[in-house]
Order: sequence, then C-alpha cells, then structure tokens
Amino acid sequence: MVRHYKSTMGFASFTLMSEEPHYFNQVPMTFFSLDAEEDSIYDQIMDMNDAFNELMSGSVDAFNDFSDAYLVLKGVTADADDLTQMKLHRTLMIDTDADAHFLVKNVNDTTL
Repeated sequence: MVRHYKSTMGFASFTLMSEEPHYFNQVPMTFFSLDAEEDSIYDQIMDMNDAFNELMSGSVDAFNDFSDAYLVLKGVTADADDLTQMKLHRTLMIDTDADAHFLVKNVNDTTL
C-alpha cells in the first residue's frame, strides 16, 4: 500500500489522507555492482570521508579550546565597569608595564 499523509503542527503529527495499492506490490530495488568484488561506491570514498571528519573534528576542538580560554591581565587595575567597557569596545586598557594574554589548556591529543 502507498499511504499519503498530511503533516500538521510542523511535522509533529501526521493525518492519513489516502491509500492506494502499490503498483509493484513491493518497493522496487536494483543492485548495481561496480566491480567483481561488489564493492560499494562508498568504499571508494570512505578514506577521504574519514580524513575529512577527522580534520573537521580537530578544527572544532581547536576552536572550543580557544573559546574556553581565560584572558589573563597582569598589572592591570580594573573594576567591573572597566572590564565591561573593555568587552563592549573590544579594547584592552593596560599600562606599559602590564601584560595581557590568553591562558589556554594545552592537551596532548595523541594520548587520548
């Protein structure tokens, strides 16, 4: 049977609209062999896909590490209002003998 539904509430539920017999009485499927070993087309790109996934995962991890970093302000006298203004204007107000840098946790990912 082929059943036709109408979605309601943004695909949260469905209402059956009609039914009709399936022309083939089953879902048609055709198998195409690419070679004598009957390898899938995905076997040929699986290594590239794995490498891409690993590369993207590493990029996301590096971005997360950076976004989780703390800003260290040495020799800076600032109250909450000063820090709010620095954040708002994306500018650091520091003296010549002061220092500002990010404290980032370095993880050796080869041991994981």
